[in-house]
This record gives sequence, structure tokens and C-alpha cells, in this order.
Amino acid sequence: MNWKKLIRIPVFFLSALLVIAGIQNLFKIRDYSIYSREKGFRQEKRNTLDAVYIGASHVFSFYEPPLAWEKYGLAVFDYAIPSMPLASVKYRIKEAVKTQPDALYIINLNCFKSTKVYNQNLHRSLDYMPWSLNKLQMMGKLFEKAGYKGSRIAEYFMPIIRFHSSWSELKSTDYDHPVNGLKGAYTYGPFMTTVTDMTGQFSFTEERGELTSDQAEALEDILGYCDEKNLKVLFVMVPQKLDDTLLAQINTVKDAVSERGYDVLDLRDRMEEMGIRFDEDFHNENHLNIHGAIKFTDYLARYLLENYGFEDKRGRSGWESWDTSVSLYLDEISPFCLDFERSIAPRDNSLEAPQVGLEVSAEASVTVNWEEVPGADGYAVYCKTPGVQKDAWMRLAQTGAGERSFVHEGLSAGETYTYTVVPFREDGEVVAYGSFDPAGVSVAVPGEAGSSLSAGEEDDES
Repeated sequence: MNWKKLIRIPVFFLSALLVIAGIQNLFKIRDYSIYSREKGFRQEKRNTLDAVYIGASHVFSFYEPPLAWEKYGLAVFDYAIPSMPLASVKYRIKEAVKTQPDALYIINLNCFKSTKVYNQNLHRSLDYMPWSLNKLQMMGKLFEKAGYKGSRIAEYFMPIIRFHSSWSELKSTDYDHPVNGLKGAYTYGPFMTTVTDMTGQFSFTEERGELTSDQAEALEDILGYCDEKNLKVLFVMVPQKLDDTLLAQINTVKDAVSERGYDVLDLRDRMEEMGIRFDEDFHNENHLNIHGAIKFTDYLARYLLENYGFEDKRGRSGWESWDTSVSLYLDEISPFCLDFERSIAPRDNSLEAPQVGLEVSAEASVTVNWEEVPGADGYAVYCKTPGVQKDAWMRLAQTGAGERSFVHEGLSAGETYTYTVVPFREDGEVVAYGSFDPAGVSVAVPGEAGSSLSAGEEDDES
């Protein structure tokens, strides 16, 4: 008997399987924010997270972990998936418990608004999760809910079946894409910039509604597992536009959760405390924009510190990756929000955004004018300068209550500058900032791009 030949056969098949598996990894949904949440979560050292926040996009478009770390030293990871199926929540908790058994588990009750399982949210949930018994169990549950059988499920084991046509679109980043290091935070462009006025669009009800069979099953699955593992759990409801039927069903879920002894925090009732405005802070009916997310993050972080006794871990050995996440995240959001927002400074919603006007002169200067805001003790003037610090907003000046203009000099000809003005109120050493126009007002400086004129300097061509 030729033992070498016998050994070569299984080695060959094992090698072939490894090659196929490597190729399969190239053919998945190309959403590297999901990849970064999945792989980034597994890079966290065992029992180093204060909390794991589980849910769908209503998690990462509301709570931004680097900002909570920067101000409070709180380590909360957004372990969330867009359009996460409700039936998968228990399995994501199980996945997280493997490495973070002592963490607080924050579970978003908004997951109960939809029990639909379909191709896109299946791939989002499964493609980047490492293979394990837990993943196989989750797949079985989701396939059952979707009504998928036989060949219909093959593409989830071998994504190349569905994504084979994307071969010609492969890029170098598809072979080796790094984890973004943002701890699950959100950097989707329109989320940063879009403002949708949701005034009068939200419903509230105290009614209780009967749960669907899928909702009831998922609720018992989640509570049963949390009971079994004796987990610390906080169930959170965030403000979204939901109809009365869904709201009544979620009220029923809240009751069931409370009766089992778990904490519930309904943040729809705390909009004013959070400082979130319906006319400024929503990206759409389901998500906050960056301005609202900053306020939400600060409120929830303070709530967690006050109620769960977490310690400030900034400066400690072993948490350096969180400091890096702050630097990376501030680079991402600096073109879209102002310095006092990023530092989560106090806000005063009674101070309305002033109307801003611009006057540009031939001497390459811009005069910024604004209307008086009742109650303001002064104004901060900001400019977004082309090509400077990734087009970040820069504070130019701070004026007193009686000053309502500022001259910005020494600008570059042919460039466009954007301005906004923020009223503020002073109470001792505390400065509280009011509303402002996040898009700003823009003006182009006359002349050819690349030339630079200072105030009072003559153009050689004049």
C-alpha cells in the first residue's frame, strides 16, 4: 500500500477546499462597513467592552461609539447590521457573548417593527459572519422564516452562485480590505448632510397591541437566552416614524420585557432632554443625521454611566484602539459638523439659527452679516475653506451680542467659501450653543483659481 499516495488524496481535497473558500470570500455583498463591524468586533479583547449595542440601522445612525469614548471613556460597540432580521437578534447576542460575556447588552426594540426576511438582509447578516455552529443555527432559523429550501439556500453557502458576474468588477480592496477601526460608527455621506423636517410626523400611543406569531417567538427566544445566560440587558426604543399598530405592539413588548425584570429605556419620551429637534436632526423618518446622532450619543452615554457604574478607561493600557477610533472618526465628520458639536458641548434650542448674508469685495474679502437672535450673548462665525483640513468647518471668530458682522480677509481668488453663524449663551463658564444652518451659505471669490489676493493688494492685471 502506497501511504504517500493515500495521504496526498485528502491533502489535495483539503487544499482545493481552502482555495475555493478563498475565492468565495471575494464574492459577497461589497459593504465593508458590515465587514468592519463583524471583524472589528472580534478584534476586541475578551471582556473589554462596557456594552454591546445590537440592532439594525437604528443603532449606528443614532449612537456613535468614538464620541462617547472621547468624552466619557465609555467602550460601547455598535454590533449592528442594516435591516437586521428580528429572528437573528438572539443569534447575534450569542455571537457577542462568546468574547464579551460580562458586557451590558443593549437591544433595540425598534427591531420588532419588521419581521421580514429577504435576500438582501440575509446576505448582510450572513456573508461576513465567521462560520460556527451558531451561524448555522441562525441560517436555519432565517431560511425557515424566508421560506427558502433546497437550491434556494445554496448561494448563502457559496456566494459565487449569486455574485459570479462581479468578477470583472473586483478591486484590490476586495482582496485585502482593512477594518475601518470606527467601532461600528456610521460615516455614510448623506447621513452626515441631509436634514429632513419631521415636525408633526411622529405618532405616540399608550395602546397595547397583539403581537404577531413571529414577534412573539422572537421575543421569547431573546428573553429565554438572556435568562439562561443571566445577561445584563437594557432594551432601548429610539425615535422613528412608526404607525399606531407597530407602536402598540412595541408597547406590548416593553411590558413583557419589564415583567421579566429587564430595564427599558424609551427615548421617544426624552427628545427634549436630548435636545433633538424634529426640524434639524433627522436624516429621514427612520434615522438621525450626524447632528442628531451627536446629541443622542451624549445622552445615552451619560445614562449608561449614571445607571450602570461604568468607569472612565481613557489613558489605560489595552484601550489604545479606542483613542485611534476617535481620531479616525473626527476626520470623517469634521466637514459636516462644528467643533462644539464634536466635543458634545451644551446646547440651547431656544436660540434660533440666524439668517446669514454674504458680501464679497474685489479685494478678496467676504463680509459675513447676520440677524440678531433674541437671548444670544454672542455669535461664533465658521467657515469651510477649500482644501483645508479635508474641508472641515473652522471657527473664524467669536463676537459679542451687539456685533453682527465679520470681515474675512486674505482669501484665494476663484475659490468658494461657505459660512455659518451660531448664537450662544453664557452662564458663568458654561457656554451653550444654539441652532445654525448646517449647510451654510456659500460665495465665490472673484478672480482666477490659483491666484491669491490680500485686502488692499492690487491685481497686476487691473
